[in-house]
Amino acid sequence: MNNKNLSLKIIFANTFLFSSLFPFVTFRLFLFDTQPYTFLIGLIGIAFSLCSFHINKIYRISFLLVLIALFISSFSVKGELYYLVRGLYNYLSLFFYLFIFSYFFKNNLVNKKIIKVANYIYILFAFLQLYFPSIINIFLYARTSNAFFGGRGLSSLTPEPFHFGVILILFSLIILIKSEYNVRKDLLIHVINLISLFTIARSATLILVLIFSSILAFIINIGDVIRYANNIKNLRYIFFLCILFTIFIFYSIQYETRIFSIISILIDGNFKENFISLLNADRSISGRLEHLIIPFLAFYKDFGLPHAFNGFVESSEIINPEFGIFLDSQAQVKFMSFMGDYVFSLGIFGIISALLLILPLILKNKVPNYILIIFITLLATSVPISTPLVPAVLAGFYYGNNSSINYNKYN
Repeated sequence: MNNKNLSLKIIFANTFLFSSLFPFVTFRLFLFDTQPYTFLIGLIGIAFSLCSFHINKIYRISFLLVLIALFISSFSVKGELYYLVRGLYNYLSLFFYLFIFSYFFKNNLVNKKIIKVANYIYILFAFLQLYFPSIINIFLYARTSNAFFGGRGLSSLTPEPFHFGVILILFSLIILIKSEYNVRKDLLIHVINLISLFTIARSATLILVLIFSSILAFIINIGDVIRYANNIKNLRYIFFLCILFTIFIFYSIQYETRIFSIISILIDGNFKENFISLLNADRSISGRLEHLIIPFLAFYKDFGLPHAFNGFVESSEIINPEFGIFLDSQAQVKFMSFMGDYVFSLGIFGIISALLLILPLILKNKVPNYILIIFITLLATSVPISTPLVPAVLAGFYYGNNSSINYNKYN
């Protein structure tokens, strides 16, 4: 490859990456949340040989299984053609981004500096939103009003605070991948993102995701944690984390954030009764859990068959009365769970495909398990299927540290 071609590929890779880092910035040209610009840029790159697909054996089998599921789901769609097109686009773009980002990571074309710049742009716009709320409406359709001083979070360049928090977490994961999972290399930006998640985004769902992931990772790695704590040099990091956690608690109490309100309800009296009451009183939590649980129940009842892309409301109306979990159903055509959407639309084919992609990462033991726990738990929430950053992280797990992870047997 000559220098000119290499320079063009680097410029294209940086352009594609920068576009993918702002998945919700549509400039109000489209009614849906995630923008198609990254997908179109990728098509241009493939057409003019500025990038390529990297598809290993696992990717091929997984993609084939998803294609079979999409074929079945497509014949189940009722009503408007829009739902069929959107469903096909979502899942085809997922693998489209996976193949391209695998090529970029394998050829060391993912620029960490661009990710860090984008990270600070998001935080900058969050502060601008605080004083100039209307500025966000130039770039996208925001679904929440500026209620920061009322305890809610800021959304920055995303439709709602939850998505802002997701972006920060995914940025940190990609930066960790590029830093060979050495947290200390870019400690400052990880601390900034963690503080921003609690104090700026204030997403109760994501805070619960981090708490659950931390507890699960602690239990799994209890032996390593004890050995780490016994090293006197590491006590300063543990002390620092304890101080941060204490500050977050006082901050939540002082400003009566949503996560503080939720925890207050749960610990006040009977936990089980309070949890059920909260489940059916908080529409956001109820909706997200319904969009996660009902697809698995539908999977069980329908023997793992894929469902129509727009069939969730119908399934929920049948399943919900039978199990009586959600008194006030929040079912809608648009899914509020990546995992729920995946299981519901792709059925057994999707589950096998996902296991094929994740199991090698676990078996090779080259990706820290706490990273995988955070990533997989995050996918239980309402991360859009077509978000480029999810396949970017997955590609990074496979090829982000290509010098030390040998996946030749899968190539």
